[in-house]
Amino acid sequence: MSKHAAMLLAAGSSTRFKADKRLFGQPPLVIRTLTTLVDIFDVLYVVIRAEDTQIQKYLRSYPIKLVYAPASPKGLAYSIASGMKALQDDVGSVSICLADMPLIQISTYQLLLQHQRDDRIVRPRYRQQPGHPVVFGQAFFQALRSLDHQSEPELGAKYLLKKESNRLSYIEVDDKHVLSDIDIQADLDLLS
Repeated sequence: MSKHAAMLLAAGSSTRFKADKRLFGQPPLVIRTLTTLVDIFDVLYVVIRAEDTQIQKYLRSYPIKLVYAPASPKGLAYSIASGMKALQDDVGSVSICLADMPLIQISTYQLLLQHQRDDRIVRPRYRQQPGHPVVFGQAFFQALRSLDHQSEPELGAKYLLKKESNRLSYIEVDDKHVLSDIDIQADLDLLS
């Protein structure tokens, strides 16, 4: 039986936040997101920068596979490609999760996994707005591994979502937090 993997992208530089948002709060933002994923997924990959020694200290006690994205300043696509290249052979789906989205409900992740298929991309939608995470079946793994070769790596997997729109399934959810990421200091109000 193939495994469901979560890839938590945490290699960003938090430029709009003007501080390392991944370490903000108690527990830190990245840990808040990670603890939601631990009980849902069979295997967890966390993509960070090699120089992220402070984050590594927080991650030590979690059952994760750490992946380093050496080219992360060049765009989100590099982080995704780095994580995908580390994926084990027995993984059948991967949910691309963002470290700055700690409020997504467990039931939302579970619902998306129920709809996952090898040849499908599954994405939540709240009030007609697409959100995160995005779940990719095995048929898309090679394309995800190659994202670091696209002309606009800052777009991450958006080009793949557009290219494969006929195999993209939107799942309507009643979870506004699929749209709620912490990008600037004012977004911290979401956490209260």
